[in-house]
Amino acid sequence: MRVGLNQEACPGFGNAMAEAVILSVSTPEHLQQQLNLLKEYDYDDEMNLNFLYKMGIHALLSIPSYFVHEKLWTDILDKKVQADKINCHYWNLMAKYMGVGPSAMTNQTYDMPYKFYEGLVADVRSTKKLLGEFLGYQIYRDICLEIGQYQRGSKDKPLFKCDFANNQYTGQILRNMMNSGSTKPWYEVINDMSSTHPTKLNASALLEYYEPLAAWLAQNNESKKITVGWQHIEFC
Repeated sequence: MRVGLNQEACPGFGNAMAEAVILSVSTPEHLQQQLNLLKEYDYDDEMNLNFLYKMGIHALLSIPSYFVHEKLWTDILDKKVQADKINCHYWNLMAKYMGVGPSAMTNQTYDMPYKFYEGLVADVRSTKKLLGEFLGYQIYRDICLEIGQYQRGSKDKPLFKCDFANNQYTGQILRNMMNSGSTKPWYEVINDMSSTHPTKLNASALLEYYEPLAAWLAQNNESKKITVGWQHIEFC
């Protein structure tokens, strides 16, 4: 429902715009050229991979956590899990989507992390954070394509190095997106500046951002014969 300028185009749209800006100001170029930091560092391939690894620790570990928390709330509200099985169901989800389990299983107490309870507060729902992560990378990717700072397949202009600080055209794009409020669906809000013209969320922008790290990990795992993934254990 379109309700006006004081609401978001979708849950987490404001988070997504903030995420896009964070990705821009986190780049090595921004730290060096805009903030005059890290002057003594030369970002070679190893440093770039370390940078992507550091960024990935935040995003790629948070996303499944947000999903598990919101999935648990949904299953409880839909009465798909009995009250005495909530804790067990939670750890089933954690084992399936994150590959981790409890130190000891019990259905007598709840041992979910404190962030699980944020789901009770609408402003910090995991849904908003989950959508904000995916859409944030998407907005960032499309802006960087639009201003020419990212070129697919180019080692000179990879996505993770795009910094749109002081770019007036980008500022106008962000201003127009904020001015729309929830008068249009999110995909219409970003459609004018997007060469991808999305109609649904997907992980393509995330995959493009972390492509250099993913390629290195695949090669490293193969050379060391490391098996990727885990067995899904059912706790109840």
